[in-house]
Amino acid sequence: MEVDRHAYRMTDAGRALFPIVVAFMQWGDEWISGAGNEPVRLSDKRSGRPIAAVLVTNEEGKPLIPSEVVFAAGNGADADTLAAFARASA
Repeated sequence: MEVDRHAYRMTDAGRALFPIVVAFMQWGDEWISGAGNEPVRLSDKRSGRPIAAVLVTNEEGKPLIPSEVVFAAGNGADADTLAAFARASA
C-alpha cells in the first residue's frame, strides 16, 4: 500500500483560520458576486442548510457593529503601536 505523502492535514493554525476564510467568502458573496450568484455555497453537513453569516459578537453573543468596538494597545504592542495609539488619542 502506497502512502500519500501529499495529503493535507489541517493544523490548529489552519482550523483557527476557518472563520476568517468563511467571513471573506461571505463578504465576496455579498459585495462581489451578489446574492444568488455565489460561486461556492457552504452548508451544514448534517442538515444541508446554509451556514449563518460570520458575526463579531460580544461575550453574551450580541452582534456588534464597528462603532461598538474599542481598539486599544495590547500587552504585545511594540513602541510604534503604542505611539500610534498615543497620537490617535491626543
